[in-house]
Amino acid sequence: MKKKKLWYDYLWIWAIIYFALSFFYILFAWFGMLDFLLPLGIAIFGGNKFFCNHLCGRGQLFSKLGGDFKCSRNKPTPRWMSSK
Repeated sequence: MKKKKLWYDYLWIWAIIYFALSFFYILFAWFGMLDFLLPLGIAIFGGNKFFCNHLCGRGQLFSKLGGDFKCSRNKPTPRWMSSK
């Protein structure tokens, strides 16, 4: 059965957009910094990785590049780098 795509499954496009726009307008670079610090704060104070697992555009972009576009060596993630 195919998984239904949700709105946050396309946040990897946002990662590409703000990265590209940050070369032309410094405000987008600051948004990128906010996009980095917000999930860190949520993970520290919230105690879980919901943001990282579902809403992180960078993680989705890397998954898309490594999985769908075959831009990786297809080695499994080391066990110490992943947790529940």
